[in-house]
Amino acid sequence: MSLEDLVIRLRTMPAAIALAFRHDPIFRYAALGILVSGLFLIGRLAGPDGTVPGAAPPPNPTALGPTYDAGPVPSAAPAPPAEPPRIAPGRSLDGVRVVPDATAPADHFGRASVPERP
Repeated sequence: MSLEDLVIRLRTMPAAIALAFRHDPIFRYAALGILVSGLFLIGRLAGPDGTVPGAAPPPNPTALGPTYDAGPVPSAAPAPPAEPPRIAPGRSLDGVRVVPDATAPADHFGRASVPERP
């Protein structure tokens, strides 16, 4: 690619960008996303510590009182259940008998419904 080809491509680039921005929604939203992320980047670089120049400093923790740094009060552990589980961890489930609940509605999951014929 010669220098003249590069100059021609650079001169036609603004027209191509404007055309793509008007007619291609993916390009449009990508360009807007780049613009917004660029604004956030510039905002981050403006204040490296995250503060706005001229803003009030954060309060001193000692001025907030003695309970500020204490943390939550630990609560008592929950009581174990009255009836321990019948299946212990590591125990084989081969001998377990499962009884379906008679009050539960019938489960037709995975079955093809056949329409009734008149």
